[in-house]
Amino acid sequence: MQALLISLATAITLAIGGAFAAPLVIDWNSWRASFESALGRTLGLPVVIRGPIEAAILPAPRVVLRDVSLGDVVSTGALVDELRAEVSLGALLKGEIQATGVTLKHPQVRLLIDSSGHVALPVGTRRPTDMTIASFALENGSLDVLDRGTDRAVGLSGIDLNGEARSLFGPYRLEGEVKAPSGIYGVRAMLGEIGADGAGKLRLYVDGRTAPIAFDLDGSLSMADGRPSYAGKLLARRKGGVGLAGWHAAATVRAEPEAVAADTLEIAIGDDTEPAQFSGTARLGLGRATALQADLAARTLDLDTLYAASEAAAPPRTDAASGAGAPAA
Repeated sequence: MQALLISLATAITLAIGGAFAAPLVIDWNSWRASFESALGRTLGLPVVIRGPIEAAILPAPRVVLRDVSLGDVVSTGALVDELRAEVSLGALLKGEIQATGVTLKHPQVRLLIDSSGHVALPVGTRRPTDMTIASFALENGSLDVLDRGTDRAVGLSGIDLNGEARSLFGPYRLEGEVKAPSGIYGVRAMLGEIGADGAGKLRLYVDGRTAPIAFDLDGSLSMADGRPSYAGKLLARRKGGVGLAGWHAAATVRAEPEAVAADTLEIAIGDDTEPAQFSGTARLGLGRATALQADLAARTLDLDTLYAASEAAAPPRTDAASGAGAPAA
């Protein structure tokens, strides 16, 4: 993209004098192969642009691409209805790429994990070109994670996020909301620069807006050798719950495609005055048959108090048999 935009900037700068005398009309669609090649080099992925192309150099270089395919249809990739990007002309003329704004409308991202737990990358994937993105937005996006090892699929929709990136390798900042099968969640995330080992520091806050669940991750996200994993702290809680419906948990966890293992696990059920407290370890297997193994010891446990609090907070029961009987025949 850098070479393409510098060429365009140079050509149109030379033609600015003539542009004042006559309209400058360029068929940007004839540059389709150049845009695909330049964008592919920047992102490190195969790119196909099927829709119309709009572009301009002044007052700032900007481009609008429609119906864009990133990657391929049999592995990890994405379809984007519309991609809008604007870059700094001053930085461009110095040979740098600084995107002042990037917007992806209805991006549909597909992440495929093969049977060995590695992300299946498209053919032709290579190291991307470094660039700065001052601000970006994802509008009405979706994410589908397909795990061939377990034949399991997880999907998120309604993804609306805003953020910034100092480079394509991070650090990243994201904020917005996503829709999961269990409800709508607010999201704030900070991902540090991805190092040579494929890992970066992750801080993720997820707060249920239509679901009573919230959690906080503080650790390291790794894609070493194309294998996703997380190692660090986990805090989770059920908001507004009373008695047996209220709980919070803290653990040191390691998550991989095959399993999530929790060490130094602490669970408290009930309010802060007399909670039932457990400690121990747990492992959730994510194979074709999900399996939970836990070894917990209770430090305090008063089921009568928890049950009484749950009953007191429960809505009044409706007795279908009470009230007026059926009308006489």
